[in-house]
Amino acid sequence: MNCQRRSPNRRPAPSRGRLLRVEHLEDRQLLSGVPGDFNDNAVVDAADFTVWQDLWGSTTALVNDGGLGVPIGSAHYELWKTNFGHVPVTEPDPIEAGDYTVQVPSSAGGEFGIAVRVFHPATDEARYSDGAPIIVDVQGGWSAGRVSASGSSTDESAHGFVRIEFMLPGGSFGDVTSGGEYDIRGPDSIQALADVLSYASGELADMSGALITDQIPFALTDQVGILGGSNGGNLALATLAEHGATLSSVRWFVAWESPIGDQYAAIELNDNPFYTPGTCTATTCPTPGLADALFWMPLATTSPVNFDTGNWSFPGAIGAKSADGTLLKVFDKFPAAVTGNATGVQLYPTVEFGEAIRDAAMTLFPPLGNPPPWLVTDEAEIAAYWNYRDGAVRIPEVHALLPELLVIHVGTVIDHVQTQPDYPHAASHIQAWLDVGHNFVRVNADAEYLSAVSGLAAAQFLDNEANQPIPYPGSEDLMLAEKYDGTPVGAFANLAAMLELADRAHEGVTDTNLDAVIPLD
Repeated sequence: MNCQRRSPNRRPAPSRGRLLRVEHLEDRQLLSGVPGDFNDNAVVDAADFTVWQDLWGSTTALVNDGGLGVPIGSAHYELWKTNFGHVPVTEPDPIEAGDYTVQVPSSAGGEFGIAVRVFHPATDEARYSDGAPIIVDVQGGWSAGRVSASGSSTDESAHGFVRIEFMLPGGSFGDVTSGGEYDIRGPDSIQALADVLSYASGELADMSGALITDQIPFALTDQVGILGGSNGGNLALATLAEHGATLSSVRWFVAWESPIGDQYAAIELNDNPFYTPGTCTATTCPTPGLADALFWMPLATTSPVNFDTGNWSFPGAIGAKSADGTLLKVFDKFPAAVTGNATGVQLYPTVEFGEAIRDAAMTLFPPLGNPPPWLVTDEAEIAAYWNYRDGAVRIPEVHALLPELLVIHVGTVIDHVQTQPDYPHAASHIQAWLDVGHNFVRVNADAEYLSAVSGLAAAQFLDNEANQPIPYPGSEDLMLAEKYDGTPVGAFANLAAMLELADRAHEGVTDTNLDAVIPLD
């Protein structure tokens, strides 16, 4: 990595450190470092006025006189008056790289709060001279997440970042547990992430009463970024839409192959013969003719998508067939929500597939067109469900609240879930930002940062311009290869994107293309 790194300045933290003293070997005395503290008791108060008054006109030097010397006069009084109430500035003790775990208060976490694990660099390894930026990792899938083991080494910490991991409400992994109940990335999950971001921003203390800067004095709480891994991108965007007004410290967002949109999160378009590549808008992908092809498969089963609470499976599934009866696709997995009814959970199709189901209801569910109790088909219920889980429809709100948010979508030739050749999840994500006139969004990190992190030549990487749509044909050309000179792209793609956006935010650089890694002041 050839990015510049400078040792951070020590930042004030009254609960830590040692008093700084400087002694001049002359008749002027400057001891505690607090000008006007004439009795050197570490505070400028009324007692110092008495000392000045008693020595008025004399040639006896006062301590902490700011270099005024003798004789004692009105300038010493003005010094005392100006600094009345001041105490010594302290310097935080250097800390070694490490991690700690806390519970952050949240209404979504009940009396136990939200479990948070924080990894940090050593004081002198912070990325910038004024401290370390903060990354909040929002994990993908549909589960309550996981955290790295204490003592783990993270790439972000090695590059001078503070990295925050957490468990969503009701989640437990290893030795950490969050309170509350898991709502499968619904409103409680959004609230939990908002509170974790508030903790990262220095606005919310943990349940012991400590702020992040009490643990890491050099943490830059006004330089917070989000890494949304896969479906974590949708949760991140929904959270910023709901709480962005109080999260101005969030400066950037990296989405790793995130399925931003309900049809991608539900993996609806894979192998879908009714979808024509290149036809998606920012928020929807048409599938003409799908409703007419749907039929009920009573011997099949349907289950939740990637749902880790219970082994749920329901009789029957929806299929699609051609006019000659050839089976084209089976829709047997849907996102879920926990319910209090007899089914335990209910499954939610996408807004688009829900419309197709309603259009074909009489054929699918004769004689009255009533679906099984575990399948939600009501238009309003489906829309409400996806309002919390579809980041694409929330981007206009995020833009309105955080217009300077820097955005990168990390995409590779072989996506971990999506299979359509036009990479519609990436194209729609970029297009949604462009449609609202967002200031900075791009596909993958600048080639200079990919080079700096990987150690490979910048010429090996396509240097995508920012603020450009993803075309089709030609979508694949903008994606990163799976390996470069034998090095898996996963080893550096996200890190390069995070470094670029953190540096841009810190240095105020929004150029659409870079000729070199941004110099750090």
